[in-house]
Amino acid sequence: SGTFLHPDALDELSPGLVAQLAVAHGAVAVGANCTVLPEPLTAAIRGLGASGLPLVARAGILPDQAGLLDTWASGLAALVPLGARLLGGCCGTTPGHLEATAHALRACLAPNGSFTVY
Repeated sequence: SGTFLHPDALDELSPGLVAQLAVAHGAVAVGANCTVLPEPLTAAIRGLGASGLPLVARAGILPDQAGLLDTWASGLAALVPLGARLLGGCCGTTPGHLEATAHALRACLAPNGSFTVY
């Protein structure tokens, strides 16, 4: 089972501190959910990377960004070099966003090794 911090608590916790708490409590992964690309999601993933755990990045979508599939997808794919291993979306994500993400991942990762897109 997982442990989630209430969003109000996150205002007082840096991603680095969350990473330390995750490790101290035996987490097997840590991540950020419903966070806008490129910032603050990139900063959160960078800070959570201090944990050494696999990172989860689930980007939210602002209403005025709903049609920017390729921009959203390339922003999500850019988190892989920072350690993100489970990528996805929430808040407004459509099948089109996920398809664009799969294409962005294939374009940037295929030459570097194997990966799986579900």
